[in-house]
Amino acid sequence: MSDPTKKQDFENGVIVELPTLTTPSYIQTVVGKGSSLSDDLDEFRGIPFGEVNKRWEHAKLRTHLPHNVFDATNDGRVLDQNALNPAIRPSTSGLSRAGIKAPAKLPVLVWIHGGGGAFGANSDPITDPARVVLRSLEIGTPFIAVNLNYRLNVFGCLGSTDILNTQDQAEFKGLNFGTYDQKVGLTWVARNIAQFGGDAEQITRGGHSSGSHSVHAHILDAEAKPEKPLFKRAFMQSGAQSTVTPRPLVEAEKNWDKLCQHWGIEDGSSSEIKVEALRHISAESILESALENKIFMMPPIAEDLTMTMETVALPHVDLHQEAKPVDYKPIEIMIGTSDVESAGNFQDDVDLKKLQELFAQSYPSAKAGAEVLEAYDAVFDLSVYRTRDSLSAQRGIEYGNAATIQPYNIEFGNPFPGPKRGCAHHAVELIYQFDAFHDALVSVDNDVFTPYAASSVKAYTEKETENSEQKMTADQEVCAVSHLDMVHKFQDYWIGFIVGNPVQKVAEGEILIWEKDGSTRIERLAETPKWVERIGQLRILEKDIESILKVVYAL
Repeated sequence: MSDPTKKQDFENGVIVELPTLTTPSYIQTVVGKGSSLSDDLDEFRGIPFGEVNKRWEHAKLRTHLPHNVFDATNDGRVLDQNALNPAIRPSTSGLSRAGIKAPAKLPVLVWIHGGGGAFGANSDPITDPARVVLRSLEIGTPFIAVNLNYRLNVFGCLGSTDILNTQDQAEFKGLNFGTYDQKVGLTWVARNIAQFGGDAEQITRGGHSSGSHSVHAHILDAEAKPEKPLFKRAFMQSGAQSTVTPRPLVEAEKNWDKLCQHWGIEDGSSSEIKVEALRHISAESILESALENKIFMMPPIAEDLTMTMETVALPHVDLHQEAKPVDYKPIEIMIGTSDVESAGNFQDDVDLKKLQELFAQSYPSAKAGAEVLEAYDAVFDLSVYRTRDSLSAQRGIEYGNAATIQPYNIEFGNPFPGPKRGCAHHAVELIYQFDAFHDALVSVDNDVFTPYAASSVKAYTEKETENSEQKMTADQEVCAVSHLDMVHKFQDYWIGFIVGNPVQKVAEGEILIWEKDGSTRIERLAETPKWVERIGQLRILEKDIESILKVVYAL
């Protein structure tokens, strides 16, 4: 195997010797670099974990890297998916300064980014894990963070009967390519993370929004199988499998047909002709045609092979997993939402009149549509509420209690001046969780941050406008703690969960509330007026899931 690089070219790099998964095995060299943030951190970027030979084929686990000396110092190209990007670990010198002798087996976080399955990458700065890993080292409980990139949009989420018809009988059949990429990535991490100083027995899987939908899918997949799961804990932040409910294959076909028509592929052509024709169109052109045909959000596909409307059964990647032990403890799950999720997740051109029309068109009667419209501000919470209840019920039946399901709610808001200041909107916790806007938070604490121009976002109901303004006004009051103190409070709790340390927990029927100043309290769901009202709204929405989804997709 020829190498474009030589080991001596990376004399100042961070070196990891990685045994291949081939037979016989041999050693390859992964060259990372020190982090620009701190000498206490090492980072590795663009390490490929899967191989995809053709568009709309499932990834295969990489048994070896493409070069015997692999340069992991730079992000891959945007279209280079199926890669770890980045992986951050405490450096040997950083561990030494913290009083930890290397090599150490550290807990591991594997993160799945959001973006509706349509856009995003784990190299995006907002989910850069460097600062939270550095914080873990500072408080003496270090861990390794691994961000997975996976196929998105038409490459990872598109599906059709034509694709199924062309799949090799010797390989497994099924769609949901992006979701399976994530499973391949987790398997690669579990098989190789020890060489980077990680503990494969202490993996936490986390994700936000559509990333959280994916985490839920992997939980369902793992717990339905007799093998021991590859992860021990999970974060489900602002999303669950039913947030973007899997759609039947017949519905998914519509997007496929749009692309075939756009590219002039005759309707009566064989499956092989259709698939091969679209495979030969460049990635850039396929994406442009998807946008032109308004193919944006593509939910998982219930094709009854890898996924049904209620279950997930992804094929095996690694055949060497152990069986679940007799004393198996289920995956521990932290699951929750922010207080005003929808305020950060609607489009600029959506106004009250348009929403009223959509509800009238989507529901069987105007009265039913109006009733649901009143509850619409809770729509993003619906899937989390349903998932929390179903998982708790399942755990109660199988294990006698639901202590492994830990619900939370975020009340602290956006810290930055502007129209959403103080609003606990969708993704607001990422500001504190990853501390990616560190310098901006310092500026806010010093009261020198320049406000940005007012947004053109229109409030979608009068009720939402009133509620949001009240929350923003209340949250603009001076907090008792600085925003950086809030970063540390939130990160420390998050880190404690990842490394398996005792953290504040709630009993069944309770929820952990993150208050505006970063402190916490516990509330009873059945006794607190706010939750009684919220759950009432969710039950209204739950009456007709199909109709509410028509509205969501129309938006």
